[in-house]
Amino acid sequence: MPDSSKDAYFQLVSHPIKACASLSTMSYYVTLNKQVYDNKLKELYTDESLLMVEDHQLNNGK
Repeated sequence: MPDSSKDAYFQLVSHPIKACASLSTMSYYVTLNKQVYDNKLKELYTDESLLMVEDHQLNNGK
């Protein structure tokens, strides 16, 4: 893939898929409503936060 298309691919394809998967997994663990899964939820929230940071850093924040 050409470098000029990588930002668009991330924003239009990769990020929505990863974010949706993360949200679905978080919802699954929340419905289990058990403290055992607290660490997993924190990990998923961190992953989602890192995706957002990566998205905001593309093309110098544009």
